[in-house]
Amino acid sequence: MIKTHGPHLSLSSPSGRHKFPSPETVLLGIDYTFNYNPEMQPAHQNGNYKLDEIDDFLSDCYRKFDSCHNCEITCVPELSSTGRWHFHGILRFTRVLLFYIHDIHKLMAGSACEVDSISDPEVWVTYINKQKFLMDPYLETHSKHHCYTFESHGSLSFSNESI
Repeated sequence: MIKTHGPHLSLSSPSGRHKFPSPETVLLGIDYTFNYNPEMQPAHQNGNYKLDEIDDFLSDCYRKFDSCHNCEITCVPELSSTGRWHFHGILRFTRVLLFYIHDIHKLMAGSACEVDSISDPEVWVTYINKQKFLMDPYLETHSKHHCYTFESHGSLSFSNESI
């Protein structure tokens, strides 16, 4: 079901609630918040994950993000206190109508996804990176994902220096 709430589309499905700006309010070249919470999670016992399952999980999510050709996504995975993996990052639209025709369904499938305007870029980048510096050394040593941050099409990046 699609509902409009001011400048946003609310798309609800059995897998969760989705929030995207309505196509007519999207600005090209502007960064938007990106929050992605997949339904399917890597298997674990009492919070202990097998590294190959985390690798497979991250690979699946990164392939999905990279398959969206009408936007650029840069994001960092995060482990919540309840043991659920989710992602925070930045999304930049490159072709708005094609995103809504071809890519939005890829992000909505099997997940809850929110895209919104960024009110304070410095605060958002700090929020995105809150676990990155804890996880980077571990994954660099033990995982095939040597770079914890995902960057689709290699074009977007975020750091406190880039704001």
